[in-house]
Amino acid sequence: MELPIKTETIGLNNFDITKIISLYSPALPYHNFNHIIEVLSYAKKIMQDCATEHIIVDEKVVNIAILFHDAGYHEDHASLGFSTKESYSAFLAREFLKEKNFETNIIDQIQSAILATEKNGSFNKAEAKVVRAADLFGLSSQYETFLENAHKIKAEYEFLVGRKTDWEDWKLATIGLLTEFLSREIELTAFFSSNEDGCSQFHKLANINLKKLSVQSNI
Repeated sequence: MELPIKTETIGLNNFDITKIISLYSPALPYHNFNHIIEVLSYAKKIMQDCATEHIIVDEKVVNIAILFHDAGYHEDHASLGFSTKESYSAFLAREFLKEKNFETNIIDQIQSAILATEKNGSFNKAEAKVVRAADLFGLSSQYETFLENAHKIKAEYEFLVGRKTDWEDWKLATIGLLTEFLSREIELTAFFSSNEDGCSQFHKLANINLKKLSVQSNI
């Protein structure tokens, strides 16, 4: 798999990337390593916008955090003693980076950026904001892409719980969850920041997709 970043700029080599890829299950329809490549691409664009708007971001922290932010998603995090999938991913990142002799303060920043992708995660620093923004960016995509991702996520949920779920029930629960994710503006670049009407362009596009999904029949 070709990454949209140069691994040497983040202190990792091809063998490291292979090990990180192994933390993702190709059996998952959505949270597989292709999702990581997509989020890295989104982050690259967001960080270009940050540079244009004179927002300083540590690209190394952002890119490594994204590489790990859904690591171990296929595993039962609760049985391993973790309250969320993100906290387990942050743990896997710490263990990996400690072995690579990364500085403690860098590891801490990377973990914080991963935890920023939690529903109620904290995202005060620019790096955490970029990671959260990149992870959620797909919500503002064209509706056809948004709907395709929604079906992947439903299939993944059914795979993980081992049973089928009703489309309308799943849709209602998912819209509720995503609405919670969207309850706070990220306040980063102009696209992700509140404007005169108190709503960012990102939120407007994402909410349009949620409204379309609410009346979408199963296909």
